[in-house]
Amino acid sequence: MEEEELTLAHNLYGRGISNVVDSKYSSPSKVTFVRTGTLNRTTKERVTIFMPQILAAQVGRNVAKVSVTCVSRPSVDRTKGTEYLGAYIRASLKKSHVDGVTLQPVQQDFKEGRQKWDVCQQFSKTFSRFNAGDWQVWLELFSRWEDKNDDVPYALVVTIEDVSGSLDVYSEIEALNRYRALNTIRLRIDN
Repeated sequence: MEEEELTLAHNLYGRGISNVVDSKYSSPSKVTFVRTGTLNRTTKERVTIFMPQILAAQVGRNVAKVSVTCVSRPSVDRTKGTEYLGAYIRASLKKSHVDGVTLQPVQQDFKEGRQKWDVCQQFSKTFSRFNAGDWQVWLELFSRWEDKNDDVPYALVVTIEDVSGSLDVYSEIEALNRYRALNTIRLRIDN
């Protein structure tokens, strides 16, 4: 799909049709991490995710997919016209280098989903060959007219998926015991 076609599709349909069941639960071949926090211009986040060896050892083309979505809630001032949005958070993915120590940036095919001054940064990348280990999602806030110490809340969702659907990626990541399970809660909403 060309970048213009992707832009048109996003304008018509948004960022896709949500699947509530897929967003609530991981499966053996698809693991989702969720993180919330705040950023300001003086802070940056380096969120570590683990790419398991079982997935990196799989031979073939397009074996793993990583999807990153960062949604932020910056302040808005409608009196500023087209510059009504005060800030945005840029998200970028860094993968493990062969030396296991350094990180290298992951190039994105399209800029769609990674536009400046958008409250949603979203991109996916399919990998054929990569190194297992700790990868990172880097988050950095840019602001227009705000005090640099204003905190902007964000939610980050990262999904690691075995494209074939045959590997138990979840168990390998869970065995590390580095991540807390997301607890389900129920809230009563009064009209």
